[in-house]
Formats: sequence, C-alpha cells, structure tokens
Amino acid sequence: MGDLTKTKREMVDAIARRLGLPRADVVRVVDNVMLEIIENLARGYRWELRDFGVFEVKERKPRKGRNPRSGQEVQVPPRRVVTFRPCKYMKLVVDGKLPLTLPEDAGFSEPASPTQSSSSHTETQQPPATEV
Repeated sequence: MGDLTKTKREMVDAIARRLGLPRADVVRVVDNVMLEIIENLARGYRWELRDFGVFEVKERKPRKGRNPRSGQEVQVPPRRVVTFRPCKYMKLVVDGKLPLTLPEDAGFSEPASPTQSSSSHTETQQPPATEV
C-alpha cells in the first residue's frame, strides 16, 4: 500500500488552511490537546471523544516470555499500555461504507457552497451519533 504516513506538521497545516487561522495558533492548540490527553492518560483517566473513539490505559499482567535469540524463558514485568478503540462512525468511513461528513460547527472560514455535490468532503451534515 506504500507509505501513507501523515505527520503532526501536515495536520497543523491542513487545520490552519481549513480554518483560516495562523499556523502558530494551530500548533499551540494541537500541542495542548495532545498534552492534555497524554497527561490524563498517565493519571489513569479514560478519554472518550464522541464521533472519534476512546483512548484508555490498560494494565498488562506480568507474564512469562521467551528471549527470541536464546529461547530462554524470561519474566515480563507488568506494565500499563494505551489502547484506542475507534467509534462505529470512524470504522464505517474508513471501510468505505459511509461518506465522510463534517459537523455544521466545524468552523470553516469558507462555508461550502449550496451547489457543491453531495459527495464532497466539505458537506455540512452532522455525522450520525454513535456510542463507543
């Protein structure tokens, strides 16, 4: 499938362009959103972002593992890991079963024109409410 990696820089640039905001302001917002999520996950909180998904911390129990080089059994210590569960809407969009729709309050600097086709990614329909 090739390298389809996106970076934080590309996300910041896209948001700045889409909302007509200075890039520096968007960088501060994105950095602070990420910091807030990380900081609270470290404290054990669960993040539920409607129409996106759920981030949570799960405890992994200690277990026995094997050193792949020597085959020797080793004790793997307990640890905390971050998990992400996408919402139903995201799953359906990624699978191509639903078109991507944007919330009416997405804050675009240029609203979609009424003559745009309904398949455009900038249509202003509210995504279906989903529980995760």
